[in-house]
Amino acid sequence: MTLHNPFAGETPFPLAGEDVILKFTTSDILKLYTLYGPDPREAMKVEPGTNRVSGNFWTTLLGRAEMHDPHVLFNLLKIGLKQRDGERLVPLKRAAEWWDDLPFSFADTADIITAGVTWSRWGMTPDQLADMMREQAARVRDEVEGGAVENPPMATTEGPTSFAS
Repeated sequence: MTLHNPFAGETPFPLAGEDVILKFTTSDILKLYTLYGPDPREAMKVEPGTNRVSGNFWTTLLGRAEMHDPHVLFNLLKIGLKQRDGERLVPLKRAAEWWDDLPFSFADTADIITAGVTWSRWGMTPDQLADMMREQAARVRDEVEGGAVENPPMATTEGPTSFAS
């Protein structure tokens, strides 16, 4: 059994504030598709004997966002969050240093959602998380380029273990 995909080319989200809306144009959908696939134009398929949808673009994307995958969440917000400018929808811009004033003064809805999810999951701001991920990537790159040991020895129970670098 197949169902029509109601979200192909449209947002599955409600309004995100007074003048703020999540809206995905055809171009936005193609950007998200190239990042995450499967093709959003495909019909949704319901798994036999259940009400679960399988292999659908939006369920895959939103499922990953629900699991706090920051890569999906950041791109989803960056691509989909727009502001009305007359009849045009323009991407929202985030003010720098939005976390400096407590309680947080959010520049836009993307900050609220992103900060809320990253803080609840990792206990840090989105920028702190991004810095940490960049540091980890640089460390891995340095180890690979520096010819580090491919299979580091496993920790044993014999004697003290040192983690000094």
